[in-house]
Amino acid sequence: MDLTDFASDVGSERPVAIAGLGTRGGPVDGVHTVMAPVGVESVQADEMTVRCGAGTPVDELDDELAAYGQCVAIPPSGTVGGALAVGRSGIRRLGYGPIRDTLLQAHYVNARGEIVKAGGPTVKNVSGFDLRRLLVGSRGTLGFLGEVILRTRPRSTY
Repeated sequence: MDLTDFASDVGSERPVAIAGLGTRGGPVDGVHTVMAPVGVESVQADEMTVRCGAGTPVDELDDELAAYGQCVAIPPSGTVGGALAVGRSGIRRLGYGPIRDTLLQAHYVNARGEIVKAGGPTVKNVSGFDLRRLLVGSRGTLGFLGEVILRTRPRSTY
């Protein structure tokens, strides 16, 4: 997924806020509002990962993963990026753990308008400082999520 248009839209010259579906708060008045990229780019069912835009609605992602018998441990409303930015796990935490463990890799735009990668596409890929865990719950203060790779889980059959 190409994030150059998203990064240039965010820029670094003016105050900017990100808006999704508005389920976890809406746009800020008087501030330039941007939208994160939308869409599921790829599902690797055998690796139990999915790559998608942060603006993708969680319901749409859930429907896509249902074809593979998988799901993600993200609350079922709003966008993927909004859920990660807020960091509240919801009821799925009981079975799948905290939402911060769902995020494997993130491409985000920092305050300078640069695209930054945090984490890696595999489950056991952490050495040193784990920036991706800081992004979860940061409410966009560290950067705006553009593209994410998430860990999927087997969908309950009942």
